[in-house]
Amino acid sequence: PGGQEVQFYLPEDVGAMTRPPLNISSYPERDPQKLTSVWDFLDFCKEAGITPIFQAGTYTYSDGTGAYKLLDLKKPNRFSKLPQGTRDDAAAALKKFLVNARKRGYPIRNVELGNEEYAFMPVDAYYETVVRHIAAIQEAEPEAAIWITLGANLVGESDRKLIYPWAETLVKKLAAAGFNRNPRIGFTLHYVWPEYIHLYSKLLKDNGFTPRLAVTEFHM
Repeated sequence: PGGQEVQFYLPEDVGAMTRPPLNISSYPERDPQKLTSVWDFLDFCKEAGITPIFQAGTYTYSDGTGAYKLLDLKKPNRFSKLPQGTRDDAAAALKKFLVNARKRGYPIRNVELGNEEYAFMPVDAYYETVVRHIAAIQEAEPEAAIWITLGANLVGESDRKLIYPWAETLVKKLAAAGFNRNPRIGFTLHYVWPEYIHLYSKLLKDNGFTPRLAVTEFHM
């Protein structure tokens, strides 16, 4: 599942990965019984010759025994009732899934880390999760491309004050940690049009990255 669905899709059993225990699904028809399993989806991709992008949650995760939250947002939300987890355990759960997927014949070649975190997650919290997830992915699937949330359009004044500074801080932290030397790392942009691709590309180049961008909800 993509978008914010990744935060809702919390399987109780990593082996089955069928029904979210929070009983939440935005589609189809908000009926979790109609949510396909990860393995059915990967079967479809394999048969159709499609290379899927696997999206890892950044404020919720499942380790095969239960679902956990990584942080509390400012306002109570549907995840507030989940027990508190740790970033290290979340990374271990991601590694476990990738290893399990490979054993079942589905090597994952693209992993996207979360969705639109600039809108709700402190940049330091996202960075700490990303660092651990990168290590887990590279241990389990060294050839996988890793896609990190970067930013979106800066249409309103509030967007300019929040989104770009968030992205700038994240890129500088990643560069200081040496991730600008990692050829497997790319960045995800949401709701952008060409001028912002140039803006974010410059930010990456100025911090030693070769811009590798995946654009979702592209605005023409």
